[in-house]
Formats: sequence, C-alpha cells, structure tokens
Amino acid sequence: MPAASLESLSEDWAVRVLMDPRQNTDEVVKILKAHWSYDLYSRSPGPALLQNGVLSPTDLDLACFMSALVDRKAVINLPRYQARRPVQQREGEVVLSKDNRHGKCLGLSANKDVFSFSVRIWDVNVMTHGEGQEDQIGAFRNYMMVDLNGQWWEGWDRIEFVPQAKENQFLEDKKLWTGNTVYFKNFVHPNRWQSFYGKWYFVTKLCIDRLTAEAAFLRAEAKRMKEGGTKGPEGKEVGPSESANVTKGASRREEVTAFEAVVDMPFNDWKFEALENTPENLVMAYERAKLLSFTEIPKLRFATRATELAYSNQLKKMGTEPMAAWVKDLTWERGYKEGPRSRTLWNRMIINQPFPFVQSVALRYRTYTKTEEVAA
Repeated sequence: MPAASLESLSEDWAVRVLMDPRQNTDEVVKILKAHWSYDLYSRSPGPALLQNGVLSPTDLDLACFMSALVDRKAVINLPRYQARRPVQQREGEVVLSKDNRHGKCLGLSANKDVFSFSVRIWDVNVMTHGEGQEDQIGAFRNYMMVDLNGQWWEGWDRIEFVPQAKENQFLEDKKLWTGNTVYFKNFVHPNRWQSFYGKWYFVTKLCIDRLTAEAAFLRAEAKRMKEGGTKGPEGKEVGPSESANVTKGASRREEVTAFEAVVDMPFNDWKFEALENTPENLVMAYERAKLLSFTEIPKLRFATRATELAYSNQLKKMGTEPMAAWVKDLTWERGYKEGPRSRTLWNRMIINQPFPFVQSVALRYRTYTKTEEVAA
C-alpha cells in the first residue's frame, strides 16, 4: 500500500482547489514554491577533499547554491560561454563583448522535454540601440548550465561571484573552498529521486497542468475581447508590443534522449467561465496569463524537472526503477497506452484506484528520442 498521503491524494485540500476551475490557486502556488525552495544554510554537505593531487568535490548540489544566489539577485559573471542553442540576434541589440557575460542572477529554468537547465540573468553586456531613442544597457538572457542530456554543458567552466559574509562563512565552515573555488559534481542531489514518489511532486505536477490550462484560457479570452473591440482603461492598448525582428544563427538538428513524466488525476478537464468584456478583465487576463506563463510555471517546472533528472540518473545507475519505501509494494505496468489507438508506450504505476473501471490516480513515465535544434 502507498503512503496515506498518496492514497488520499484526491481528498487533499490543495488538490481540490486545483481541480476546481472556480477556485483561485494563488495560495496553493505559494505553498508549493515554499516547499521546493532551497535553504542553503540548513544543508550539511560533505567537504571538498584534495588528496594526493586528486580532488573530491563537495556533494552540495549546484542547483541549491545557485538558488541562494537567485534569492539575493547576486551579480554573477561567466568568463567564458559558448551557446548551445542557435544564437538569436534581436534588431537593435548589440553585444558589447562575447566574454564575461555578467549581471544580476534572476532565476533558474528547466526545459520541459529534455534535461537542460539554465540560469537567467540581466546581461549588461547587451546594449539596446534605437533610432531617436536613448541607448539602454542590459537584456534578459538564459545561459545553459546543464546540457540536453542532463550532463554539465561544456560551453562554460566557471561562475564568478562575490560572496556575502554569510555565504563565505558557510563555505568556510563546511570546508567547501578549494583555494578560492568551489567545485561541484552534481547539479541536483542524487537522493532527490525519492521525491518522484512524494505527495508534493504529484501536487506540483497537477498545479503546472492547471496553471497551463488557465493561462491558455486567459490568452484566448484576451484575444477574443481585443478582437471584439475591447480596449484597456482610458482606451489604452493592452498586450505585447510589436516584437523586434530576430535573426537566428546557424543551427543543426541533434537527437537526444527525452524523459516525460505525467501524473494522472481523475476529472482534470478544466472548463473556465468566460469573462465579461470589460477593460479591467482585459488587463487582468493579459497580466495573469503572463504571470503564470513566465513566472509561476517556470518556478514549479524547475522543481519537478530537477526531481525527474535525479530519478532518471538513479534509474540509469540501477538499471531498474528505484522504489521509495512508501511505494515498495506497488508495481510498474509496462507498455501502457492511453487509448486503443495510441502508439505511445508508458511505464505506469497505479497509486490509487478505488473501484474497477474508475479513473485512477497514477504516475507514468517514458523515455524517447527527440530531435532538438542546437547551434552549428
């Protein structure tokens, strides 16, 4: 039998809120972000050891340390960086230097299909120039730390930062410094795989699905209202401004192994109530869709993809699915299909099925080959 928290998942307060399209999800999102947040100073990592010229890096994971830098919006510098994806050059933007890309560390992101993880900074190496406009310094940029296959991306070799007193004390006390450098061997902690079977992972996956559906609905509503002649307050236009032309650099196609995990919950077909055509609703729909798509969903997705990377790594290491203690009596079903015409095969574990022929709470995953566009 699974843990009680999984057996009664359908009755959980957060799940009930997420399943009801009339309910506001802000409190659930807040709780989930708090659960997945890293507390660097509560960690007790092993020290970095240098013996007979051989370095054994600390087992502190880079994701945890980078999260601490994001929390305080630390300025970081990448002395060398080679893009993994095709370089995109926006009209009016000038890159002052390809080396020493630096700026405030604003967030961490994860690809939803492959195991690439990136840091987002306000890159002050970029200048925006427009005819008749004042030159601006800085632009958002994402720099890949973990490659598409879940291994370190070779396009960078170090991140420079100035530690605050508390950070420096932590690194000193835990003996993590090697000279003036901290070496990492893991992006995510190996033991994180157990969270793959945890209640919080299930709820977070459901939350991402709910927010994705809600954001799509709100964008459609905003489009409908604008096409119907609704404008913002005082007749102002609402929505994204006309985007600059983008030139993409040389690219090629590369096959990589992708990992997809899905949590099945009964009755998660959300039907949201149409909005009244008002200026206030137009603004709300646009702003909330933007918040969900570019802030809340990426934060939650980073947490679930980090968990899935740890699980995938442990799966490869063992050659079979690692099983947490609270699900050890459950089994994986091979070759599961969502429907009779589906060609996609899954590995599925039923968590709770109260009655025969009733949709169950289940966890399923698959690995497959995917073609990705990368820099030539």
